[in-house]
Amino acid sequence: MSDGIGSDIDAKLSGEDFLTLNGKAHKLDLTVLREDPTDLMSIKHLQSVDRSLFSAKCDLIYAPRYKQESLVYAVLIAISQRATYGQFTGRCTVDGEEILINSWGFFEHVHFRF
Repeated sequence: MSDGIGSDIDAKLSGEDFLTLNGKAHKLDLTVLREDPTDLMSIKHLQSVDRSLFSAKCDLIYAPRYKQESLVYAVLIAISQRATYGQFTGRCTVDGEEILINSWGFFEHVHFRF
């Protein structure tokens, strides 16, 4: 699952999310992210809004296991990357077929400023 919009959006409603399955991207509707923004290692709940606009939706829990943080300051550019690696569990529905998810992946917050 890929989230295409930054985390500074109010209520974290993202409109550029998709799920890749067998090499094909399936557009998801808005995704709601529930997390504790002060704790990088908090459990995250990602749930697609179900408005029947697209043929795919997901309801996932992400449990971080390891973290990595980096900061880069170079004259006019500042990049802050905070990433965790952990396990996604839950289910996605694609074209009416329910798929159980139990997979390792990563979750990151990146802030870029110039």
